[in-house]
Amino acid sequence: MNIVISNMDSRTTVSDVEVLLKEFSEVTVRQIRSIVNAYSGKLQTSAHVQIDDRTIGEQIIAKLNNTEVEGALIGVKESKR
Repeated sequence: MNIVISNMDSRTTVSDVEVLLKEFSEVTVRQIRSIVNAYSGKLQTSAHVQIDDRTIGEQIIAKLNNTEVEGALIGVKESKR
Protein backbone atom coordinates (compact mmCIF):
# COMPACT_ATOMS: atom_id res chain seq x y z
CA MET A 1 0.00 0.00 0.00
CA ASN A 2 1.25 3.49 -0.79
CA ILE A 3 0.27 6.46 1.32
CA VAL A 4 0.90 10.17 1.01
CA ILE A 5 1.44 12.45 3.99
CA SER A 6 0.68 16.04 3.05
CA ASN A 7 1.19 19.47 4.59
CA MET A 8 4.49 18.59 6.19
CA ASP A 9 7.13 21.12 7.19
CA SER A 10 9.39 21.99 4.25
CA ARG A 11 12.45 20.87 6.25
CA THR A 12 11.09 17.32 6.67
CA THR A 13 13.63 14.58 5.96
CA VAL A 14 13.35 10.87 5.26
CA SER A 15 14.52 10.23 8.83
CA ASP A 16 11.74 12.45 10.19
CA VAL A 17 9.11 10.41 8.36
CA GLU A 18 10.67 7.12 9.48
CA VAL A 19 10.59 8.30 13.11
CA LEU A 20 6.95 9.41 12.74
CA LEU A 21 5.94 5.97 11.48
CA LYS A 22 8.28 3.70 13.46
CA GLU A 23 5.64 2.80 16.05
CA PHE A 24 3.63 1.14 13.30
CA SER A 25 6.16 -0.66 11.16
CA GLU A 26 9.28 -0.32 9.12
CA VAL A 27 8.38 1.66 6.03
CA THR A 28 10.00 2.68 2.78
CA VAL A 29 9.96 6.42 2.18
CA ARG A 30 9.84 6.69 -1.59
CA GLN A 31 9.96 10.44 -2.00
CA ILE A 32 9.67 13.74 -0.18
CA ARG A 33 8.50 16.45 -2.53
CA SER A 34 8.02 20.18 -2.09
CA ILE A 35 6.10 22.33 -4.55
CA VAL A 36 4.96 25.92 -4.58
CA ASN A 37 1.17 26.25 -4.48
CA ALA A 38 0.16 28.29 -7.53
CA TYR A 39 -2.66 30.05 -5.67
CA SER A 40 -1.13 30.79 -2.27
CA GLY A 41 2.55 30.93 -3.23
CA LYS A 42 3.34 28.78 -0.18
CA LEU A 43 5.67 25.79 -0.23
CA GLN A 44 3.82 22.50 0.28
CA THR A 45 5.71 19.36 1.27
CA SER A 46 4.48 15.78 1.08
CA ALA A 47 6.01 12.37 1.73
CA HIS A 48 5.22 9.29 -0.32
CA VAL A 49 5.58 6.10 1.68
CA GLN A 50 5.35 2.41 0.79
CA ILE A 51 3.95 0.05 3.42
CA ASP A 52 4.03 -3.70 2.84
CA ASP A 53 1.05 -4.53 5.08
CA ARG A 54 -2.26 -2.93 4.04
CA THR A 55 -3.69 -3.31 7.57
CA ILE A 56 -0.80 -1.29 9.00
CA GLY A 57 -1.25 1.33 6.29
CA GLU A 58 -4.91 1.70 7.23
CA GLN A 59 -3.93 2.04 10.92
CA ILE A 60 -1.44 4.79 10.04
CA ILE A 61 -4.10 6.67 8.07
CA ALA A 62 -6.68 6.32 10.87
CA LYS A 63 -4.30 7.44 13.61
CA LEU A 64 -2.32 10.21 11.91
CA ASN A 65 -4.75 11.86 9.48
CA ASN A 66 -5.61 15.39 10.66
CA THR A 67 -3.05 15.36 13.48
CA GLU A 68 -0.52 18.03 14.32
CA VAL A 69 3.14 17.35 13.57
CA GLU A 70 5.73 20.07 14.15
CA GLY A 71 3.01 22.72 14.23
CA ALA A 72 1.31 21.64 11.00
CA LEU A 73 -1.96 19.76 10.59
CA ILE A 74 -1.00 16.85 8.33
CA GLY A 75 -3.19 14.83 6.02
CA VAL A 76 -2.60 11.12 5.52
CA LYS A 77 -4.36 9.11 2.82
CA GLU A 78 -3.88 6.26 0.41
CA SER A 79 -1.99 7.32 -2.68
CA LYS A 80 -3.78 6.98 -5.99
CA ARG A 81 -0.54 5.97 -7.71
